[in-house]
Amino acid sequence: MEILNNILDYLARTNLFNFIIFAWIIIFLYKKLNVKAKMENAALTVKETIEESETAKAESEAKLSGIEKSMNNLGKEIDEIIAESDERAKLVGEKILEDADK
Repeated sequence: MEILNNILDYLARTNLFNFIIFAWIIIFLYKKLNVKAKMENAALTVKETIEESETAKAESEAKLSGIEKSMNNLGKEIDEIIAESDERAKLVGEKILEDADK
């Protein structure tokens, strides 16, 4: 019995006793709070967010590509519109002159 008292006295005087209590508290909280399941759920949420981001990125890149293609043709379209407007203006001008002559 004296040996047991000596061991308990030694443990109480050292940091080992405090460490054992602290470790027990951490293990108890780990099991009680179900940390493993929460970490797995957090990992799944992050994975889903990454997948959604990749999908959104692909869609954005496709839209950007379409916009870039239309921007390449924009100069040609503007030139065509200006040429068509000039032609219509000439026709309207000629029509006005014809009407004025009549």
